[in-house]
Amino acid sequence: MQFWVFIKCLAATFVIASVLGTYWVLEEFNSPLLREGPAESTIVAAQEAAIQKKMEQGQLTDIEPGANAFEHVKDLLINGKMDEAEAKMKYIVSFYPASSAAEASRKILGEMNLDRLLAPHDKPVVEVKPGDTYYKICNANKTSLDNLIYLNKLRRATSLQAGAKLKVMPLNNSLVVNLRTGWLELLDSDGQFLKNYAIIDARYDSRKGKYKNSVDATGGYANDRRVAKHGDDYRASIKRISLAKHALEIRSQLEDTDPEDTGIFIANEDIEELMLLLRAGNAVQVVYPE
Repeated sequence: MQFWVFIKCLAATFVIASVLGTYWVLEEFNSPLLREGPAESTIVAAQEAAIQKKMEQGQLTDIEPGANAFEHVKDLLINGKMDEAEAKMKYIVSFYPASSAAEASRKILGEMNLDRLLAPHDKPVVEVKPGDTYYKICNANKTSLDNLIYLNKLRRATSLQAGAKLKVMPLNNSLVVNLRTGWLELLDSDGQFLKNYAIIDARYDSRKGKYKNSVDATGGYANDRRVAKHGDDYRASIKRISLAKHALEIRSQLEDTDPEDTGIFIANEDIEELMLLLRAGNAVQVVYPE
């Protein structure tokens, strides 16, 4: 009898030890000090998803998706960690495209992209040959006179001297005029985002859908008259970018226009910038409201 009592007690001890051992193993494997944490993007995504769920349930009103990640971006920028900040902002734009954090990220990314794009130190250099003109050089190198003047820090297109060196920047960018979202989106030759420009006003013939278009011409205007690009008064003129189809023009908000005049109006500094980045022939897609 005592033997069976001993066996039962021993069996009970094994059961208890087994339970305790299992509990210990689970605790060890789930310990935050021992287990390998998920990637940072997974953590952030989970946090943002939780915030979004709470917002939908009305539990949060002052935090939106991407906000925490953008706070991290600010810290990275303050500490000069530009590459990490850029990667984080691209993450925000990809995962939370409609958030205010994504809009702020696109604005900063746009400035970073333009700084790189217009940096003069890595541009090809051409030598002026006898008989060359500015327009001949621009056409041969797929660039614009505005860009050539800017890149070479010329006050205007003065006479060329054979043997002179000029930096050139091929312009193979494209533009999306998105009338649904109210933005112009500049893309590089690979279709990658460069910069956004806000549409302030848009007056156009009623259409629906998406249309392929292209840049027909760029120019400056004063008193409703076109100004020669090599003229002294060109720099102060009001710029326009004319599209090849549908009589569309991208214009400066500073223009004193008749209410019946059509056009896509943007900030004056924005159109001045686009004049450096677009040339005749660049592809344009116009997205009309549904």
